[in-house]
Amino acid sequence: MSHTGTKVSVVPVGDLSADQLARWSDLQASVPVLDSPCLAPEFVRSVAGAREGVEVAVLEDAAGRVGFFPFERGRGNVGYPVGRSYSDFQAVIADPATEWDGLSLIRACGLSAWRFDHLLADQQPLRVFHWAEAPSPYVDLSDGFEAYRAERKRAGSSEIEKTLYNARKAERRAGPLRLELHTRDERVMAALLRWKGDQFRASGQPNLLVLPWVARMLNRVLDVQTDAFSGLLSALYVGDTLAAVHLGMRSRTALHYWLPAYNPDLATLSPGQLCFLEIAKSVAATGVRRIDLGKGPEPYKMRLMSGNIQVAEGAIHLRAHVGAVLRTQYRAVAWVRRSPLRHVLRAPGRWVRRVIANGG
Repeated sequence: MSHTGTKVSVVPVGDLSADQLARWSDLQASVPVLDSPCLAPEFVRSVAGAREGVEVAVLEDAAGRVGFFPFERGRGNVGYPVGRSYSDFQAVIADPATEWDGLSLIRACGLSAWRFDHLLADQQPLRVFHWAEAPSPYVDLSDGFEAYRAERKRAGSSEIEKTLYNARKAERRAGPLRLELHTRDERVMAALLRWKGDQFRASGQPNLLVLPWVARMLNRVLDVQTDAFSGLLSALYVGDTLAAVHLGMRSRTALHYWLPAYNPDLATLSPGQLCFLEIAKSVAATGVRRIDLGKGPEPYKMRLMSGNIQVAEGAIHLRAHVGAVLRTQYRAVAWVRRSPLRHVLRAPGRWVRRVIANGG
């Protein structure tokens, strides 16, 4: 990227030096908006250990600042977020003072395009490539769990109080609540996969957890246990009964609430909500200042959230006319989804989505 004096070199993530990995982690620690575990080198390396095509562009500017852009190289040299649909935050990990631009970066990576769907919206060099923005809710634990609980109560949300009432009811019915914040018990993992699979089938969604690379990735995430990054397989018990499970990951200051599931036999006790609150209490005491709930319209997120981080969907295409066509197609699909005639228009909508997914 000669016009800014920033050099770009592309390497497999496994070829990054210890100094480069340390610099990546330092950037996350020093730039608060980059502190998500989804943006951590450990997550990128976990994905790279489970599937091919993961690369990292290393940016070096004239002032000696270094940045990192992880991506997956797909067919036709189209780039995608690392982890695909399991990547809930995407970004160029760089000091805000580092100069770079989207088109030059994609060209230097040897990509024909880069698609994104959870890009941190405040990354100014990429704003021109946004098709749409959406909120990604989070829970603020910066002043501890009780301060968060009081804030939600002042805001008029009774969600936490109702859940705590259910906790007392659960304990009277089945025994004390007990949270294991992290376990590698295979029975807990099996329960998560079973309950999550049932949930996907009931909602008509594809169960991506059955893909071999996804299973490998999740296990690699759980194997990492450091101060900067750790995978967490949390289990909530009511008495001796497994009530809920959550698989997530944390950085020094942020927990990503990723894959929750609960025991349907205990549904009346709101076990998923109980598990969330017990996890929030536990991690708040260990330095986590924010729990990211991920983009999505689920009502529980709206009731629990303290605020949100804007994320963007869009694409960078070296051929500008292709990018313009895809932006128009994306907006057509969005219009179909909002239209009262969406059921009549569903078939052409599916066709448009296939066009977008396959790059036109």
